[in-house]
Amino acid sequence: MDINRNIARKTIRPIVHAPAAAAPVADAAPPIMTAVNEPEKQQQPEEQPEEGQQERRQPRKQAAPKIRRNHVLADIERYQESRELLLPRAPFCRLVKDIMSEHPYSAEVRLRIQKMALEVVQQAAEAFLVDTFEDVNLIAAHARRVTIMPKDIQLLKRLHTTMNNYKKK
Repeated sequence: MDINRNIARKTIRPIVHAPAAAAPVADAAPPIMTAVNEPEKQQQPEEQPEEGQQERRQPRKQAAPKIRRNHVLADIERYQESRELLLPRAPFCRLVKDIMSEHPYSAEVRLRIQKMALEVVQQAAEAFLVDTFEDVNLIAAHARRVTIMPKDIQLLKRLHTTMNNYKKK
């Protein structure tokens, strides 16, 4: 228990003496201000655990993880200022060629892609991913979280399909 709770609080209350019937009103003294103790609340003794029972302790609140804000902000600024592509070119090229090989027309003819066309597809893919993650980050922030989760992406996809259905009507 807090020590301050054990101490009775003192308040200042005026003590007004009732004037005597024979005393004139002009002679009445002003009320005297004195400190009066308020009655203490009776404290109930703390229950002691019986034998064989363990005392329950309140769980400690864990400190919030320390984030290096300067490092994170520096990375964000660096990526925003740069004009270079974020995804490595070779793995992206392999991914595009793999998707092209799954096309039914590729069995008859070997499909090829120009270097400039591949760059355009990569820029479009990165722009799509950046926009998607910005929106997903907003959804996570709305849920008072810092970490994005799969359910955030699912909600975004659902919102996009709903909005596309309304645009068609």
